[in-house]
Amino acid sequence: MRKIEEYFLPAMSLVGLRTVTAGALMSDVTEDGPIAQLWDTLLARTGPLPHPTLRYGLVRGLADGHVEYVACVRAGEMDDTGLTPIEFEGGYFLCAEHVGPLASLSDSVRWFYEEYVPSSGYQLRAGWHVEIFDPRFDPANPESILTFGAPAQRSTSEQ
Repeated sequence: MRKIEEYFLPAMSLVGLRTVTAGALMSDVTEDGPIAQLWDTLLARTGPLPHPTLRYGLVRGLADGHVEYVACVRAGEMDDTGLTPIEFEGGYFLCAEHVGPLASLSDSVRWFYEEYVPSSGYQLRAGWHVEIFDPRFDPANPESILTFGAPAQRSTSEQ
């Protein structure tokens, strides 16, 4: 874990591929799991993206305990025929940086949601949780950085 920051993400038109998988929020990230396979499929369809294109993972828990995950890029950055359009609402997000391999991402996520957020002075709000893949993300690099976060607002007792 490197740092925790409040991000403002603008509303965006995104396109991507969607999956539903079992498991706790964002815990099914492995090198060969369904989320990795979704990214492989999306990136095979898009081909090389313009540098430094941001990629986004949108995550939300479903009532049945499953997780909906959408691997996304901004609409119009490539041929998006057949991809699912997503209108991302944006807003304020409490975000953390995960430094290291994807295999340890679930440890960072668990710490963030179970330990940090409850004592942070923030309240989670409805909306997509995010992963932001910027140029620092490289799954082959043991010092890779992936930013993830939750839609949040300062607690009314903190304002």
